Amino acid sequence: SIRHLYHCGLWAAARAGWREGYTAEADHIIVTGANEREIAKSLEAAKEAIIHASGYTKFTTDASRMFELEADLRHPRAWPPSEVEQRFEQLFDPGERKWILEEFSQRFSTGRRDLRLDREQIVRLAVKFGRSLKMNEELFDAIRAAKRGADFDFEPSIDEADTLTTPEEMYFYMRWLALRGRPAQLVPPNLGFKKRQAYPIAMESTVENGLGLRDYASHK
Repeated sequence: SIRHLYHCGLWAAARAGWREGYTAEADHIIVTGANEREIAKSLEAAKEAIIHASGYTKFTTDASRMFELEADLRHPRAWPPSEVEQRFEQLFDPGERKWILEEFSQRFSTGRRDLRLDREQIVRLAVKFGRSLKMNEELFDAIRAAKRGADFDFEPSIDEADTLTTPEEMYFYMRWLALRGRPAQLVPPNLGFKKRQAYPIAMESTVENGLGLRDYASHK
């Protein structure tokens, strides 16, 4: 069980003489489902898992199944602007839509470059990530309740998406959570990594360097 695994790890560290601070990660807490009933059931199971994982110090959540990838222009069957706008109105009430458009239209400086999103970018990002962001808010609140005031690290996973992560997506996702009182300490972007495969050392494929990043990540 989740709790048993935690106790085994902590006991093993104590027996080995460890007396310093530690971190223990609950990874991944996944929400999935093919319909609303399955998603609701999966969300409740995730919250129950969080209760059992209350001793852990870091929580990785994965609500990427909630991404609406058709809102991304890179999708082979991307929704046109009219359809994205319609979905935007379905997902968010008037107050939420006003907040999203006002907040994310502001210029944001990373210290190295400035980001400025236009209306279509904002709406597409909100539709693509909106459901997963709201679900991560629920999971964050469940973790906070389970921890009873103790500190924890929060890592919402976006690297499980079928698209490579852009700077604009990273900004939108992290800023949304921070502004709504659920700041993330870590976030894994999708840079095209494949499990148990070496990451390319060059952009293009060559005889000398082997498979290049463009071909390696072409499925994304």
